[in-house]
Amino acid sequence: MLEKQDTRSKMQKTRIIILLLTTCFLHLIACVGKVNPTFPKKELEKGDRLPIKVGLFIDMKSREYGYGKLRIGKIISDLSIKALSEVFSEVKEVESPEAVPPDMPAAIEVRLRGFSIFPRGTVSDSFIVLEGYFIDEEGNTLWEDFIIGEGTSGLFSGGKAAEEAIQEAISRLVESIRDSNEIREYAVRKFVL
Repeated sequence: MLEKQDTRSKMQKTRIIILLLTTCFLHLIACVGKVNPTFPKKELEKGDRLPIKVGLFIDMKSREYGYGKLRIGKIISDLSIKALSEVFSEVKEVESPEAVPPDMPAAIEVRLRGFSIFPRGTVSDSFIVLEGYFIDEEGNTLWEDFIIGEGTSGLFSGGKAAEEAIQEAISRLVESIRDSNEIREYAVRKFVL
């Protein structure tokens, strides 16, 4: 009788161990199925560049936009190329996001969404709204952001206020691109993995 109890006890312990191992195994499988790789977020310093060549596309309406004698679109284009060259290994202006050369796997699109200059007391204020997109070689938009820039200058210096607003907007655009996990992960997948 004592032998039967020992055998039962051993069988119960074995069943419990098997049940625990099975449960652990199922939890492990469930956890592995949910794992998404994350890439460490290293802040890009001012001199750091992503190893991506990009085309810069600014639509015709934005590129040709002017306000009085100010060629706002031209200023946006020039400042964008200069600023984005600090983030990417190479930047070239292109006619469309689809017209990016084969050696450039992605495009940055910048659109002018709004611009104004208006007097306020003894100063002129300027506001600009830009929209930015990062588009991969398959035409997928991986990142987008709305950027606002503001500038203030003397009452009769609206051009200075405009340039200040555009510079602030482009600086914020670059900052947003540098902080983008989507663009960072794209760079890792494209050139490291």
